[in-house]
Amino acid sequence: MSAAHRLRAPAALPGIAPRIALAAAAAAGGLLNEVTLWQVAAAACGILAAIARPLRTGYLVAALVVMALLQQDPSLARACAAVLIVHAIHVLTSASLVIPVRARVTLRAARPGAIRFVAVQAIGQAAAILAVGLPPGPGLVWLAPAGAAALGIVALAFHASARGRRG
Repeated sequence: MSAAHRLRAPAALPGIAPRIALAAAAAAGGLLNEVTLWQVAAAACGILAAIARPLRTGYLVAALVVMALLQQDPSLARACAAVLIVHAIHVLTSASLVIPVRARVTLRAARPGAIRFVAVQAIGQAAAILAVGLPPGPGLVWLAPAGAAALGIVALAFHASARGRRG
């Protein structure tokens, strides 16, 4: 075969990669909890989510991670890890539902999702740092409705801009 007739495939990830990453993220999420039973349950749910996609048990792991945060003292490292793990579980569960096991995902096709993941992580990590850094007490009760209103305004702005692009 001559050089003019060679077929070159672009760099790609196997379709099973999101499932393996989901199981790993679930196991990492289980480690945030100090109770061994919940660690085993998180790992089992992650493996089950990787094998049986329609069950969506990855979302149970996200709930276990949140429960681990509520059971322990506030910690900046634990809060930032929880934000990362819960977001990764959500993204990987969604990706595993639409990517067949035998498919190949080119890195070029995965790039926009990775960029969105990093952008959302930047915002989420900043919010986690602010949330852990705020002093507890009744003096900041007004912050919850103000944050909800700000989130609503941002959501409406995104909706309006997306609607304007569609026509």
